[in-house]
Amino acid sequence: MTTKKRNINRMAAEQIIDGDEFKELRNEVESEEAELRSRIDFITKHQTLFAADFELAMDIACNVGWLYEKGNFEERRLLAETLFKRINISQASIESYELNPPFNMFCALRRPSDSPNMPSLVRHVSLVAAEPGFEPGLRDPKSPVLPLHNSAIPFIQ
Repeated sequence: MTTKKRNINRMAAEQIIDGDEFKELRNEVESEEAELRSRIDFITKHQTLFAADFELAMDIACNVGWLYEKGNFEERRLLAETLFKRINISQASIESYELNPPFNMFCALRRPSDSPNMPSLVRHVSLVAAEPGFEPGLRDPKSPVLPLHNSAIPFIQ
């Protein structure tokens, strides 16, 4: 925006554009700038809500099987409406579907070679957790807490 303003001012100073064109271009730039400030303010004010919504969506995506299994008819219907934007069904089988945001970010569609008409969900592990060993090392070598990449040893008395 700053560069755009400078260019408009330079064009007016060099008389490349007349006064009316200058005012019109300046008003357009100021309008764009105000709209951008408004968007930034909105996002800044609602940042915690976006984070909470994302965490809730992530929780739903990670526990969808359990939620469906434990839910009654109405809860299952609501879960389906939350996850899916569109489901195409033909002869009692799902032909294709489209996920609602942000679930479409967590999953990708692929078509297995054995069933070309049936899409399946493939979870992007990189969005969910780091690879084993990513955690920082222990600072205290005698710490009673195991690092996350080590499994616990069963305690037998």
